[in-house]
Amino acid sequence: MVAERGRSRALGLVVVAAALVGVACDEILLPVTPVPRPGADAGAGDSDPDPQMVEIAAGTFMMGCNATLDSACEADESPYHEVSLPAFGIDKTEVTESAYQLCVAAGACTAPPSPAAECRWDPQVFADFPVVCVEHAQAAAYCRYVGKRLPTEAEWERAARGADGRVYPWGNTPPDCALALSSECGTTSVAVGSFAAGATPTGISDLAGNVAEWVSDWYDGTYYQSAAHDDPPGPTTGIGRAIRGGGFFFDRTKLRVSNRGAQAPAEERFSIGFRCAQTGGGI
Repeated sequence: MVAERGRSRALGLVVVAAALVGVACDEILLPVTPVPRPGADAGAGDSDPDPQMVEIAAGTFMMGCNATLDSACEADESPYHEVSLPAFGIDKTEVTESAYQLCVAAGACTAPPSPAAECRWDPQVFADFPVVCVEHAQAAAYCRYVGKRLPTEAEWERAARGADGRVYPWGNTPPDCALALSSECGTTSVAVGSFAAGATPTGISDLAGNVAEWVSDWYDGTYYQSAAHDDPPGPTTGIGRAIRGGGFFFDRTKLRVSNRGAQAPAEERFSIGFRCAQTGGGI
C-alpha cells in the first residue's frame, strides 16, 4: 500500500478490478430523481436533487483478485470468491462540493477543514469537484441526509467490476491518463466525470481514479477468508474503515477494482471522498 504524503499516513488504500467489457443487462442507468431529506418539513424544500444512480440487480459476482487475469494481486484481495447481493443502487459520481454544501447549509453536515489549501473546500469555485477531507462519519452523515448510506465493500466492487469480472471499471485494458486520474497523471483531483472513457459501461464515473472513496465496512486484511457468501456486511471492527478506488495520490496499481485499503475513520484526507448507495431495486 502507498503511504499518503503531506498529512499523517494512511493505513492503506483500495481500488477495484476484474475482466470483460460490455453493458450487463442487470445494470440500469436511472434518471435524476428527488430524494426526501430525513426529518425535513413537508412542503418546505423537503427534497434535494439526487445525482443519477445506477441500479444493480440482485445476483452473484466474483469478488477479490483473479490471478488468471491480474498479476498484481495482493494478499488481502484473496481468495477470489463468489458473493451474492440483493438489488441496490449506487451514485453515478462521487459526491461534489456543491452537493455537500447543501447538507452543511441545512445543519446536517459539518464542513471540511477551512482554510486548508490541499482540501480546497470552496463550493463556489470547486462546485463539481469531489468533496474531500471528510471523516468517515461525515461521509455517512451526508448519505443519511439524502436518504442513502455508504456502500459496502462488496457493493462497491460489484458496481466497479460488473458481473463479467472486469479488472478495471472500463474493462481489461491497462490504465492511462485518458482513462483515470492516478499519480502518474496529476497531483490533485478534478471535476467528477472528467474521464468519460474510464467509466463503467453503464456510466458510473471515477470508480478508479480521481479520489479514493470511503465505504461502510471496517477493514480486515483476512476478511475474505471467512466472509459470508450472501451480502457480506464487513467485519464488526478493524484497524480502520475500508477505502476503495485509487486516485491522484496513488499509482496505477491501485486502480484495479480488487485493490483494497484502509484509513483511520477520524482522519481527514485530501485524497479521499465518497459516494452513496441505496438499498433495493426500482429506486
